[in-house]
Amino acid sequence: MTLSAALTTLETSGLIRATQAEAELEYLFRHALIQDAAYESLLKADRKALHLVIAETLERQYPEQLTELASTLAHHFARAEATPRARHYFALAGEAALSNYANAEAERHYHAALDLTESEADRAQRLSGLGEALLRQSKFENADHVWREAITAYQSLGDYAGVARMYARAARTAGTAHAEDKPRALALCREGLTVVDGQPESPALAALLHETGRACFFNGLLDEARSFCQQALTLAEKLEDAETQAETLATLWGLLPVPSPQAAIEGLQRAAELAEAVGRLDTAARIYHNVGFRLGLEHGELRLGQRHIQHALTLLRQIGDEAGQFYTFDVAILLAFLLGDFDEVATISKKMTALLPSAGNRALGVTTLSGWEAWRLRCHGELGVARAAFQTALIGFRQHQAFDTLANMSCTFAEMLLELNDLALAENVLQEVLELVERGFMEPVEPHSLLVAVYARQGRMEAAHQALAKAQQEVGASPGVFSALLLAQAEARLAVAERQWSTAFTAFETARAHAAQHGIRWQHAQTLHEWAEAHLARNEPGDVDRARELLHESLALFEEMNVPKYAALVGDRIQSL
Repeated sequence: MTLSAALTTLETSGLIRATQAEAELEYLFRHALIQDAAYESLLKADRKALHLVIAETLERQYPEQLTELASTLAHHFARAEATPRARHYFALAGEAALSNYANAEAERHYHAALDLTESEADRAQRLSGLGEALLRQSKFENADHVWREAITAYQSLGDYAGVARMYARAARTAGTAHAEDKPRALALCREGLTVVDGQPESPALAALLHETGRACFFNGLLDEARSFCQQALTLAEKLEDAETQAETLATLWGLLPVPSPQAAIEGLQRAAELAEAVGRLDTAARIYHNVGFRLGLEHGELRLGQRHIQHALTLLRQIGDEAGQFYTFDVAILLAFLLGDFDEVATISKKMTALLPSAGNRALGVTTLSGWEAWRLRCHGELGVARAAFQTALIGFRQHQAFDTLANMSCTFAEMLLELNDLALAENVLQEVLELVERGFMEPVEPHSLLVAVYARQGRMEAAHQALAKAQQEVGASPGVFSALLLAQAEARLAVAERQWSTAFTAFETARAHAAQHGIRWQHAQTLHEWAEAHLARNEPGDVDRARELLHESLALFEEMNVPKYAALVGDRIQSL
């Protein structure tokens, strides 16, 4: 009986069915149980022989598609007990899956390859791939264990480029913004540099130097961070290692202090081009994340920043990096707060909550969400509840040594304390922020600007003027959008306290212009409200009418942002005039 006739007989009997006629004919069993029964009816020796025939036929018929067929070939060679060939194709399947960001599939293939691996050189390579697949799935503890095994394997082979590469990946795993073991990340980098000291230059050494710089940054060692990154960039350029160049530029221009926001954007764009040229979607996602952050927080281009953050999230979803998504949503929610888009805040918060199991350090993830919830409560006028929520969140950020977040969230808390007129606590909070400023975790303009208001309210005018002078000195002649806004608010509040009305009104106008131009709706609405109250405090002819105009503008913004308590507060104030 010919093959065609046999297939026709099986199809007629209802055991199999044709699933594809073009471009090649394909058949499937009608039920998995039929397939299992047919398979079990074969003698073991016949099964092995059939698996071998199938695998070798596929190799012979499709020599240009071996990578695409690697998983199938590995399966058949393994069942045929052709161990060397099965090992080869499991490894190839792992590499193919990893390059396509099919990370769970890559993990399975690398495990299968390791089970069949005999040589230490092959084992080291397989461990390297497995660690990468685990890291991308946020399986940090498992990845950490694999990296340490890989380090030992490469050391035994005398392959110090491999050793350097594994130390770099181990440090990234430990010190990722989601795992948050920053001191250990730096310790691993320093250990790795000691182990490979005196060995030949390599792209892996450039990667380790960059990772050391990155770890220094997250441990507050900014001068060392810049030095290591410059060494990494010089070596990567010398070796024409585009991948490490992109990574290092992303750190230099996306994390470290820069001469100007525009210089940062240009540096990051160069990094993005390099990352995309070598197909590193994870690096590209990090760069778009940093570009979005710089555009939003330094240029005040909040909507443009949002678009870059959304692009980063698209790439992170494509590669299956859920921890990266959580971290990038952390920027997205900040931009939404600044825009006064509280419906978007709620949406992002839900997405971050769903990603918590993959956030690396789950406890820090919970604290992060509690901080955002405190801010949301504050913006909705639930000040008593928000106060307790802020205090709890700040304790968590201190415990996790998340000092950059601690500094920024503390300033938001201090702003709310000003509204509550709890000046003593606001001053204490801001003094702690200034300690973090000294350690490089925050720019000094915001805490000094807020201290101006605290001191002015306390009647400590000399201290208020000194704080304002420090803030002005820090921003120089060309302040960024948010620095200019904060300075204008501080000048207005001090002028109101000193009853310098002309100065106050000019400063309020400046603050309003910055907020309106860049869509910073919350600050816009609050500035209009404070400005109106200043007119009412002066109480000269025309002041009530001008205050009423400003309050109506403020009311419209609060209603637009859907924050009914502040809308009601302003509405009641209008009715009282």
